[in-house]
Amino acid sequence: MPPETRKGFAWGAVFSSLILLLLACYALWSRLARLAFANLEYLTALLGQSGYEPLYLILFLISASLTALLLARRLGQYSSPAPTFCLFLIGGIVVPPQVVALVAWPDGRGWIRSVVLLGISLSINVLLTGWVLLCKQNSPKEPPPQTEEDGTWQWGYSLTTGALLLLVFLSSAGRLVGFDALAYHLPLVASWFHSGSLKTGYGAQFHYPENMNLLVRWTLASGSDKGIFLIPFLSALLCVYMLYKISRALGFSREVATVSACCGAVCPPFIHLATTAYSDTFGILCLTLGIYFLLEWNNSKVTHWAFPLSLGLALGMAAGTKFSMLPPAVVIFCASAVVVFQKGDRVKSVAWLAASAFFGGGYWYLRNLVAFGNPVYPVSVAGLTGIPMEELVAVNPLLDKPTWRWMAYPWAEFGYSSPFDDGVGAVFGSLCIPAMMVCPLLFWKMRKDRKALRLNDLLVYAIVVGSFLLYLLSGRVTPRYGLASIVLSSLLIGFLWREFSSRYFRFAVFVPFGFMLFVLGQSFLTSCLYTLNTPTYEGAERFGLPKTIDELMPARILNAAAAHYTYGLMGKDYRHEVITLFRSPAPEDALTYGADHILVDEDRLAEFQSKLNIALVAETQSVEGKKLSLWRMMHGPP
Repeated sequence: MPPETRKGFAWGAVFSSLILLLLACYALWSRLARLAFANLEYLTALLGQSGYEPLYLILFLISASLTALLLARRLGQYSSPAPTFCLFLIGGIVVPPQVVALVAWPDGRGWIRSVVLLGISLSINVLLTGWVLLCKQNSPKEPPPQTEEDGTWQWGYSLTTGALLLLVFLSSAGRLVGFDALAYHLPLVASWFHSGSLKTGYGAQFHYPENMNLLVRWTLASGSDKGIFLIPFLSALLCVYMLYKISRALGFSREVATVSACCGAVCPPFIHLATTAYSDTFGILCLTLGIYFLLEWNNSKVTHWAFPLSLGLALGMAAGTKFSMLPPAVVIFCASAVVVFQKGDRVKSVAWLAASAFFGGGYWYLRNLVAFGNPVYPVSVAGLTGIPMEELVAVNPLLDKPTWRWMAYPWAEFGYSSPFDDGVGAVFGSLCIPAMMVCPLLFWKMRKDRKALRLNDLLVYAIVVGSFLLYLLSGRVTPRYGLASIVLSSLLIGFLWREFSSRYFRFAVFVPFGFMLFVLGQSFLTSCLYTLNTPTYEGAERFGLPKTIDELMPARILNAAAAHYTYGLMGKDYRHEVITLFRSPAPEDALTYGADHILVDEDRLAEFQSKLNIALVAETQSVEGKKLSLWRMMHGPP
């Protein structure tokens, strides 16, 4: 070691010792420090009364972030740190519960609790820290040279989209809306949190893959469900960011990338789904991460296990989020075969890809395969056990069969009824569909003019169009089930923007974008004002249910009313077990499942009173104007 280096180490040791000595003096003699230490006893007493879940939540978030930071630092030579951090932060939350459930088959047997997951995360921290310290530090990845353009349009799109997202945040903060969210997504999460197991419910609707709910579970550790909306909202926000990163990986300038990302952000179902505990925005986020790592893998001059690991993990988490993410995940997987074939080390790459995909979401499919012989239960495919698709998914009657309406839907949006399910927006109809048709001509022209046609361009186009065609072939025209391909199609706008430099063209692109800003902006502004001017309720009253539900002793309740009352019936501390069947419940089900109470609406009350001995506990008026009543099961004949 050179003398100058030894001298620097010596002075560093001296100053380090001095810093620690002064810190010790402050900790021993400072009045503020003594007050902080004295407060620990009071804090411990409070945690003892309310439980340690909030503390576990804080420590787990720190630990999961450290895991992602260490991996982003270690793999920084191969991909951009921010997407890598995002991927492994999500993976650090989603993968461990599935591994525990695989080990303690079939649902974790009570081991999926905050303290156990925190211990696993801390163990991963220790292993990764040792790995990073022992391995040679990689130099960060150098960004590819890219042409930058005037940022006037970039700032216009960024600021207006940011204003829209702010309205979305303000209108959704603390609210729980959406039929599916209240009917089975949130009841599942609450039962997991309460039992420490990945339990299923009594109906077929409780057997879907639920990766996003593994993140939502941690929001309940805060002691409130007011933060649940943050998961879909942040997922949507990161989706927009990943659209930008994918565009940059395609070689687009910052301006072009911003335009593409912002156009994807104003897709109506996408932005509305960011306000509720549906899993669509999270699934699309995982898909965009997968596309990004596929492009980075193709751009890389080396073959490294980090690429198939990251790609497989992202695709596995997408497939483990909901079944509608399977078609685009399969298309991306097929596109990755092109890269695997070119890069070499094919066996190792496929092994990394398959293993990481399984740990990302394979548990849900394996559980259904073992239990029902059908990995995609409750969907019946190829004669396997399940329910036909037309009975599982509500279909717009105007689009039930292939007609001219299918072709005209992007511009007419026939039968629009739900902001979460219907509509595609002006950007898709005016820009994305023409882009799908024009891009092959642009690619042919580039080849004819002997311009470089990059494989990444073809991969992205194939992924977008392939996913969209699979969605159409499924026959489920409801846009939410093809939302991934609709949002991803905004990437194709970048090819048009790059090719046509006319200011008139750029103004024409902004017009449908601006129109959707108006349509969505006034909708969310109305929602904000409505929320400010309506009274707030707590517990079961938030969902139009009797307050008595929160005061009952723990019980088993048969939900003979609408399915979206399931979450509210659990009580504000999730004390009740709620039985919600996929079919319409019969009075005999109360005896079959040993129900203590029954929630029934006025349309079916006479039927239940005639066959069961029940006593009225409470009643209320639903939002739809129907009378809802809660009844206690009594012994003996009616």
